[in-house]
Amino acid sequence: DQAPVGVFNHHLGHGIGLFPHEAPHLNPHWDDTFEAGDVFTAEPGLYADELRAGMRIENDYLVTENGVERLTDFSLEL
Repeated sequence: DQAPVGVFNHHLGHGIGLFPHEAPHLNPHWDDTFEAGDVFTAEPGLYADELRAGMRIENDYLVTENGVERLTDFSLEL
């Protein structure tokens, strides 16, 4: 069996701040870069047209001088 396939036309993530979606954007249509101090969310999603439903899992991260630190602290296990 295969999972239903829908059209995914959303971004993978975005910056977190005063507005719901702000730079930097995780999107192939944007040319944003990340700098130390940026906070962003990575929220991959799956949408199925046949089911008229979708799901996104959102994790938040902080960009540091040494890499990326995950800020979200919850289990992803079912």
